[in-house]
Amino acid sequence: MVGTPDETRVEMLGRLFRHPLRWYVLSRYMQAVTSPKAVATDLDARLNLVSYHTQVLLREGAIELVRTERRRGATEHFYRAVTPLEIEDDEWCALPVKLRRVMSRAFIDGVVRESVDALAAGGLDNESTHLSRAYLMLDAQGQDELAAVLRDAFSRANAIAGASRERAAADRVPCELVVMSFQRTSSP
Repeated sequence: MVGTPDETRVEMLGRLFRHPLRWYVLSRYMQAVTSPKAVATDLDARLNLVSYHTQVLLREGAIELVRTERRRGATEHFYRAVTPLEIEDDEWCALPVKLRRVMSRAFIDGVVRESVDALAAGGLDNESTHLSRAYLMLDAQGQDELAAVLRDAFSRANAIAGASRERAAADRVPCELVVMSFQRTSSP
């Protein structure tokens, strides 16, 4: 993503995600090449709002135009994300707490919605589906070590996806990996 030459990535992220809908819109472009019309339908949002936020993302270099198609006298534009939205730990800490909460809420809302939809459609029936949940008591060093393990697992998962993309096998299906670690405030 681009910004002004003297702007830090954290400042740019803060500006880019000031509006929560923009985070949802970008997440749709990260999942697949799609259009503002399809995103608006998927998010049950007004097309003009999704189009506006799409233009902000395009201007900032977070997405790119992939193609256009003529549809009933109009032109439909299709975009995809051009940069993975992986926020490093030091960048996360530098974001304002309010923005971290907005981004976390959008992330969790998406995970819940997509996993419930997958459950209803049989997407969790595959033998390769994996669900794990652990309740841990960690000191500061343990939290740092766990974060490193999760970053490594996520990196390895992206490498596996890249290799799968290169094989271009006919049996490829969209999969989702959710990695979360957080301080609980309630009892299990």
